[in-house]
Amino acid sequence: MNLSKQLLAMIGMTVLGLGAIFGISYVKLEQVYHQTNYANVNSIPSIMLLVDTLQDGYRLRLNLWEHISFEEAEKKEGAKKAIETVKGRITTNLKAYEAMLSSDKDKEHLVKNSVAFKNATEVIERVMALSASGQKSVAENLLNENRPVLLAFTRALDAHMRYNQEKANEEAQIAIAEKDKAVLTMLLLFLGVAVACVALGMLIRNNILESVKLMRAGIGE
Repeated sequence: MNLSKQLLAMIGMTVLGLGAIFGISYVKLEQVYHQTNYANVNSIPSIMLLVDTLQDGYRLRLNLWEHISFEEAEKKEGAKKAIETVKGRITTNLKAYEAMLSSDKDKEHLVKNSVAFKNATEVIERVMALSASGQKSVAENLLNENRPVLLAFTRALDAHMRYNQEKANEEAQIAIAEKDKAVLTMLLLFLGVAVACVALGMLIRNNILESVKLMRAGIGE
């Protein structure tokens, strides 16, 4: 390889090395960004929606107790309307969460929420029917007997929120690991290019010195 080709090889190696470093940094930065942004895009909105649903779950129990406690038909009707309103919001929230699903595990939690809500509403309807017919003590007994069914709904929501928190933490840990791997890869690539360029530069230097020696010897002769 003559001197001209050696110089071109060194230039090409430098350009390729810089291009590779830029490409790796761009790809890894995009990956790290999406993983660190997971909480903002998915986890936080999902948790906020579940928090609203959980609060409505508590309101359901409160409104149901009010329905049992009230003696006046007008107040009972108001409690019933409040229960129907809350049930509608919960149904809407569970439906809206489908657009936020991020994994099969996330979907499993949503199914559990829906099943628990269905079971809870069945108990609520039975209790309200007894309360509306004036069977207050029977309604109270039925509610107390089925308290675990009502609690199962809020507990399912709690478990779902914990899953989202764990998922966000997991994505953050993956992002840290990817960042570390990207830094190590770019460092090794930089060192490889630097060593190759130094070696090629030394070869070029030696060739130049050898050429100068030959020229001096020729001139001397």
